[in-house]
Amino acid sequence: MVLCGDPSFVAHGATGHDPGKVAVVWGTFVTVSGIGMFISPIVVGAIRDGTGTFVPGFIIFAVGAWFLVIAGLLIPTKNWRSATGNLA
Repeated sequence: MVLCGDPSFVAHGATGHDPGKVAVVWGTFVTVSGIGMFISPIVVGAIRDGTGTFVPGFIIFAVGAWFLVIAGLLIPTKNWRSATGNLA
């Protein structure tokens, strides 16, 4: 769903959810992604200026990406209750 790039696709796929809330979540995701895409080259460049190589900066962001993958895999997917109290 993330690769589609069309928020309306996500809103239609989220049955039982308010499209307004889906839009807020999608907007937050896109904003945080944009900030990350702006900041990461600056941080890697600053680390390169300090160390003389890109490797430490890439390692830092690679480790961060793996932490996000692990966190995503640890999200429970069964028997959780939505904001309305219904089983999802």
